[in-house]
Amino acid sequence: MKLLCTWMCRSHTHRLIKLSGTLGQYAPEKELIENVHGVRGAFIDAGLDLRDKLQSPEAENDPVFSPTAEPTVYFIGKMLWSKGIGSLMELLKYADETANIKIHVDMYGGGPDKGAAEQRSNKMGLDMTFHGPIDHPELATTHKIFINPSTSEVLCTTVAEALAMGKFVVLPSHPSNDFFAQFPNCLPYTSKEEFVGNLYYALTHSPEPLSEEYSYALTWKAATERFEASACIPVEEAEQFKEWEASGEAGVEVSVNCLYFLEWGSFFTALMADSILLSFTSIRLLSLRSSKMKKAATCWRSHCKSQETTFENFAILCPKILKQVEVSLTEWN
Repeated sequence: MKLLCTWMCRSHTHRLIKLSGTLGQYAPEKELIENVHGVRGAFIDAGLDLRDKLQSPEAENDPVFSPTAEPTVYFIGKMLWSKGIGSLMELLKYADETANIKIHVDMYGGGPDKGAAEQRSNKMGLDMTFHGPIDHPELATTHKIFINPSTSEVLCTTVAEALAMGKFVVLPSHPSNDFFAQFPNCLPYTSKEEFVGNLYYALTHSPEPLSEEYSYALTWKAATERFEASACIPVEEAEQFKEWEASGEAGVEVSVNCLYFLEWGSFFTALMADSILLSFTSIRLLSLRSSKMKKAATCWRSHCKSQETTFENFAILCPKILKQVEVSLTEWN
């Protein structure tokens, strides 16, 4: 499947824009990492309101966001172990045992692991309340600290929303969070000790008022501008593409138990039920070791030229090839 995706990306795209570095490489020479996602205006407005509040003379006595306010910590997301809720419990237990930081955490969201998570938190002696789903803007004025321990995201939208509202966000240092690390209220950690330190800092400080620049960076308008900038193709690169297309020699070299060389041909993939329809108009398989495999390859080439073929037919035509192939992409020519 990765090979098919690589063929598609290299044959039919000029630029691949990835939301974060968590995504695999399919055409490194065409890829850029850029957050082209924004948040709703409700989150931006909440952040601007909090900025005004934090810059007012009454900020030091604010019941939620002042340094001396009672801790208000929450998690919002799908109640799945894969979202890191087990890791969150371990971190909170560690903070309690090593730094005597005992806090209440509100857990918002639904999911199949909610019941099991609640049982585990009770067994560990943690002070966690599992509420259920809620619209994130409703927490704009009720909580100061958002903890998101997940490392299974490509780009976590709840982190962007919390930062836009001006909250502290404590999260793991991870490629999915690289974009957020620039924000002053983002507190990334790489260890349990750093988590405890970041949590203590957030509990004993007020969030930094969100500047116009940082607030704007989280809007959809700014995301669209980043998308436009990332999609631009430099003139020099465009000329190289023209030369490449005119040469007719561009291709991908792949290494198998036997050597394959596949010239670029037009193809498409379409999800139909649970199968993938493939259409090849040009394919070469060279340097096959056995005469039987050569015969199978010749049969397959003739079949490809005459009609569209399903993946299952390929398996019937070339079972030995499919059995032996371990494809690994080499450098793009």
